[in-house]
Amino acid sequence: MSETVETHTPHILKVSFKGKKTKNPDGTETVIPAREPVIVTLPVPTFDEILTQCTKPIIRDYIVRLVQADIADTMENVIRTTEGDTFTQANVNLDLITLENLALVPEAERRGGGIAKETWAAFGESYVQVMTREFAKEITVTQATNAAKVLTARLAPVKSNKPAISRLMHRLNSYYAAAGAEAQESFAEIYSFLTKKAEELLAVSEDAAADAF
Repeated sequence: MSETVETHTPHILKVSFKGKKTKNPDGTETVIPAREPVIVTLPVPTFDEILTQCTKPIIRDYIVRLVQADIADTMENVIRTTEGDTFTQANVNLDLITLENLALVPEAERRGGGIAKETWAAFGESYVQVMTREFAKEITVTQATNAAKVLTARLAPVKSNKPAISRLMHRLNSYYAAAGAEAQESFAEIYSFLTKKAEELLAVSEDAAADAF
């Protein structure tokens, strides 16, 4: 009797929804309750099954395109989040985009890199609008604009500046609380990513940072 080879493993996907608030002409608000979460089990190909399917040119090309897109997205993110006009073909660090280095990228950073550029740009605009409207007595337009630039750069410009990170997180929490349900839903992934990223950066001890040199 031949042994059964598993070709797929189950992956549980849970999709949650948030409630919304809409303003009525009379100034009152109508609360639209959140939909019930949707939970589905997806059959995900095993490693052996992926290797088997790679004998088909269309599957092989699909996987190659995924890797190519990840390489391009990773390098674009590095270029966009590094201050100064220093990148040329001659000095770009190609070691950053080896398959091994890509595989070692933390999941939180990978999710952040997967957020569309348009979403990051819209978040930056929303941040400046909300902060200068709701906190005009505390924050200038310049401060809000500068903060938006750092936040949309995934905190890279201040990754070693813990006081700046702490202040930015305080500002981000204030923004998110005042932004309203629609913005909260639109930028929930960015908020989660930045919060997680800040926690990781703040958790790095001074001794650990020194060990890198």
